[in-house]
Amino acid sequence: MNVAFAEPDPELAEIADAASSMLTRLGGLEVARGLLDGEDSAARAADAVLLEFGLLDLAACDDPAEPAALRPLAAVTGALGTHVLATRYIPGLVHAHLASALGLGVAPAWTGAVAFWDSPSADLAWARNARSLVVRPAGDAARVEGLCAAIAGDLSGGAAFIPVHADGDDLLLVAEAGEAGVEVRARPSLSPTLQLSDLVLESAACRVAARGDAARTALRRAHRLALCTVASAQAYAAAAAAKLATTYAKERFQFGQPIGAFQAIKHRCADMYIEAQLARAMADGAAADAGDPEAPHAAKAVCSDAYRFVATKAVQIHGGIGITWEHAAHLYLRDAHATATLLGGAAAHRRILAERARASALEAA
Repeated sequence: MNVAFAEPDPELAEIADAASSMLTRLGGLEVARGLLDGEDSAARAADAVLLEFGLLDLAACDDPAEPAALRPLAAVTGALGTHVLATRYIPGLVHAHLASALGLGVAPAWTGAVAFWDSPSADLAWARNARSLVVRPAGDAARVEGLCAAIAGDLSGGAAFIPVHADGDDLLLVAEAGEAGVEVRARPSLSPTLQLSDLVLESAACRVAARGDAARTALRRAHRLALCTVASAQAYAAAAAAKLATTYAKERFQFGQPIGAFQAIKHRCADMYIEAQLARAMADGAAADAGDPEAPHAAKAVCSDAYRFVATKAVQIHGGIGITWEHAAHLYLRDAHATATLLGGAAAHRRILAERARASALEAA
């Protein structure tokens, strides 16, 4: 994987700035704060604006592994990350891509999800769901019983894609919310913008959207898109949290000088900047390097750790005000911990990279 500290592509920066400007006009971080306080009017306005912006169209492409498709999408989700809004939209983007790839059409809405958000790789999702589900296939349909836990996304409407291994084959099932035997149970989430649900299936009639190689290929591409967009959101958010803390360190005076003049604060600000820049380089590299299957895993591991580090230091630099409900610092800290567990934690992705490196070494020996 190629990692470089370089200036962003001007066209991509323009796309990201356009999305960020729209969200700023809608209230910026106040949109996420409103959700935390139980007020969703600003969030619904943002939903409509981003639909009009064409964000779903960026995801509904043939192959998100192609840089021409993935890089603009990663740039926009990065802009969403600066406002702690990325996790509200990424699950819908992944669902839209998978629906488009399977020829099912994409509804102009942010509903729908894919049951793989607890899996660090697409290949693990089939077996994980198989352990919690009983599937009885019958041609292009199946009866399903069991539980799909902690699915990210809005399942109040639309469909849920469920990858599962059954009867010796990998099946990509579709369960429609609201149908008989399909129950959605909301779960608490640390981040106000991340919606989590359990999908309870009781002899639910699901249709088979794809099977075998076609299903595996579609899911791998969707999972790659998910990894790259989450990593990009984390990297941009880390940079925003670092900027928030650095600005405060310049403005907050103690003992007659800004606290940023003290060596301990200087070092923390420098460390935050380095972590945020490394995360950005890794996220941009993963989005641009279509031929490297390890790049998204490396990016997710680095960006998860960097975002948590920066968000934690940002709260510390703000001192007492940083832990108050009214300040924005805790929004980044919540989001950092919530996104760190999506698609597996950093340790899980490093384990995947280590296992692949070991397999390659043994094969070359």
